[in-house]
Amino acid sequence: MSAPTTLFIPMMEFAADIEDEMNRWFDRDHVPERLSCAGFLSCDRFALTSIEPPGWNPRLRWYKYLNAYTIKNPAVLNCEAYRLQTTRSSGRWMSRLQTLDRGAGRGEFYAQRSSTRRWGIRSVWTQRPSPWAAPSMVMPPPRALYVVLRDVDAVHADVFNRFQDEEAVPELLGCPGFLACERYEASGGPVLPIDGRPADSDQPRYMDIYDVETPEVLTNAAFWRMHSAPSERSKALAPHVTVRGMGVYLQRPRPWAMRPI
Repeated sequence: MSAPTTLFIPMMEFAADIEDEMNRWFDRDHVPERLSCAGFLSCDRFALTSIEPPGWNPRLRWYKYLNAYTIKNPAVLNCEAYRLQTTRSSGRWMSRLQTLDRGAGRGEFYAQRSSTRRWGIRSVWTQRPSPWAAPSMVMPPPRALYVVLRDVDAVHADVFNRFQDEEAVPELLGCPGFLACERYEASGGPVLPIDGRPADSDQPRYMDIYDVETPEVLTNAAFWRMHSAPSERSKALAPHVTVRGMGVYLQRPRPWAMRPI
């Protein structure tokens, strides 16, 4: 049996006036450097769309950008090579922000961090078993994802996971446009703030990632009907489950994977 997938996911926000420049920096500099580190296997970057799935409200908006690195195991993040790379990268990160200090740009960036929400964290996730049927098809890029993050009362965690594995996930995979699902559990390590400051909250315990044909799948009538008619098991669990965030994401281009013609 193959080892479960481990994801290292930095999540972040950028002020609007430096957003394009910061994405270029990640695409051309930061991601290629990370992938040169032993144990980093692949990366996909995703951006939040404007799609609002049923049950969504502004409080549940998660970070705009997710950088999803597949790594060999959580120990990769404790190796000396990664620590040295992180130190160098952090210096270039702050230097890049200073370079982008044009007018009110940097002030807006820091105002966004301090007045609206933390602007980034790094989290580690381990894939849970997937007892439901394997996907019947794989869509070409870009991937579209429906991501749901939850916390569950510890005493009800086993019941919740059985419900997700036996009922909730298989039911959603029967909904038109839903292709596959991967369920992840937080690795148990600390949440790491991107800018070096203490994180202001812990990461959620569970993350469910659904591949969908397009972001618009989350607006179709079949999915909304399913959401509006929860089962008895779902209703019994609802008081013990807290949805911490949700969003519909679309994969960004992968310029680091390009090869010369």
